[in-house]
Amino acid sequence: LDPERLAQNVKMDDITEPIKVILLNLDDDMFEHITKALAPYSAFLSINYHKRENNIDITAKNINKYTTLKQIIHMASYVAYGNDINDYDLLKHAKQAYYVGGNKAEMPFANVEYINRSALELIKSLKKY
Repeated sequence: LDPERLAQNVKMDDITEPIKVILLNLDDDMFEHITKALAPYSAFLSINYHKRENNIDITAKNINKYTTLKQIIHMASYVAYGNDINDYDLLKHAKQAYYVGGNKAEMPFANVEYINRSALELIKSLKKY
């Protein structure tokens, strides 16, 4: 999303400080190879593995939706919606969280309500506020 139209199309060689890298639709062998290759860097990087989709998200440690939101709202409470492991910290720290289409093992927090992937379920949850 770029509502302010701030994004620019730049050459990869010109990117000196990347914020996020997303590897999409990897075949099984490549997913396993990259998973092993990234293991030594887990102290410096936040790496989210999406095995169902064979995607890998890589960011600098402590750069995520939650830390970004906290810079804006500071200590204010919030309600959050998420649908994958990228939303883990955001949902974990929310006053109330909704995990869309996932299972309890992925987000095992008392503040998380699990809802189906449907517009009706989303609308029901929004009506609570």
